[in-house]
Amino acid sequence: MAWRDVHASHADASPFCDPVFLDGLERILPWKRLFIHAPGLGAASVFVRRRGPVKDLVLPPFCPYSAVHPEEGVGSEAMTRSLLLSTPNLPPTRLFSLEPGLDESILGPAPEQGHTVTRRFTYHLSTAPIEDAVAAWSSSQRRSFRRHEATYRYQRVDAQDLTRASDTVRQDLKQVAALTAGGYDRHGSRLPLSRAGLLQLSEELIRHERGTLHLLRSSKSGSIEAGVLTLGRAGMAWYWLAGSLPGPAMTVLMGHVQDDLHHAGVPVLDLMGANTAGIGEFKRRFGGALVSYLHVRTATRAGVMAERAAQWIHRFRK
Repeated sequence: MAWRDVHASHADASPFCDPVFLDGLERILPWKRLFIHAPGLGAASVFVRRRGPVKDLVLPPFCPYSAVHPEEGVGSEAMTRSLLLSTPNLPPTRLFSLEPGLDESILGPAPEQGHTVTRRFTYHLSTAPIEDAVAAWSSSQRRSFRRHEATYRYQRVDAQDLTRASDTVRQDLKQVAALTAGGYDRHGSRLPLSRAGLLQLSEELIRHERGTLHLLRSSKSGSIEAGVLTLGRAGMAWYWLAGSLPGPAMTVLMGHVQDDLHHAGVPVLDLMGANTAGIGEFKRRFGGALVSYLHVRTATRAGVMAERAAQWIHRFRK
């Protein structure tokens, strides 16, 4: 059974389960993609990375949640435990990131090997008309927005814009990718996908109406100072690709994003993570609700050693 067939019966699933998103990732990642289907338990579309002789099931870059679908009528507990079982086509070292709403108590002990559960956090932000949205922010964010709003102009880019002016939209995406990479640099890390791959995937998501690009330009120069590509489904959007120059631009853009999503009928924006101190504090100031989700890991000694070696090599290269 194809993933598209399984996904068709889960209209409320996150965009990270969407075949357009997963197929796009598969084209740009060097990892093997597997489709797991266990009758009576659930289905998952996963990526397996190889480092020397060691394989591990990983969470791809820019994916806060794993692509997992329970079968109709099957509880989350049965579905989740099935992912932890020893399975011939899955490596024993695995990471699954479960969407908010699943409690740690559903996991129970793994039948054949240990697992660890780490609680992670994100903010769910209500959308609203721009003045109502800004009124719910912290006082410092409100002041920054009102002081600087007039120095920018907002632009929304969707699939129709890509059809009419593809070269222009590609240039805009390049600038947003550069701003995103700059943010990683300032935090002492590297963009986890190549810029070329990120641009290819972003364009596909916009073309297939999975994503909307929100831009904030300087009123004087017209240059992009902040950009966010949101992904969506009915009732929810995700702050997926985001970058800005240091300064007030992203704060101003957030007001417009909340306003735009509200008028598009999308009530909630997932800010995609609040697990780094500085980033978490910035997102907290927009007044969203802190929600948790679970990282569930299983590992072997070889897998742990390979992970430590990779971390050491990464620090050495930096």
